[in-house]
Parts: sequence; C-alpha cells; structure tokens
Amino acid sequence: MVPPQRAVQEVYEPGSTFKIVTAGRRSRRTRHPAQMFDVSPGYVRIGSRRVDDVHAYGLLSFTDVIVKSSNVGAIKWA
Repeated sequence: MVPPQRAVQEVYEPGSTFKIVTAGRRSRRTRHPAQMFDVSPGYVRIGSRRVDDVHAYGLLSFTDVIVKSSNVGAIKWA
C-alpha cells in the first residue's frame, strides 16, 4: 500500500494533471468530446519550442487524448 503522504511529497509532471483542467474548462463551451484530433507527427511547435508526445498516435478523440495523455492532443484541444 502506498503511504498517503506520497501524493504531496512526490514529484509529478504537471502536464498530466493540467490536461484534466483543460478538459474541464473547455469541453462544455467549444468542443465535442468525440471530435478527432490529428496528432500523427507526435509533436507540435509553439513559437521556437517543440512539445512532444511519447508516441505519434495518429487520430485521437478527446477521450483518447486524456487516456493516452497526449500533449499534442491537449494543445490542439485547448
């Protein structure tokens, strides 16, 4: 069993938790959860920065963006 203090003591990648924040904030106003996003290159450029996914997934629905924790899909959703 994992001690409860780990939730506040361990380091977590913030992008994974912010995908849920993005989903909750945007989903009701602008997009449909079944909408598909092309994340096939596996990365997206924002200015001079490059944001990568672990894999080049192809087409993902919003649900799959959350399940697979796609950074590119979350950016395109937002």
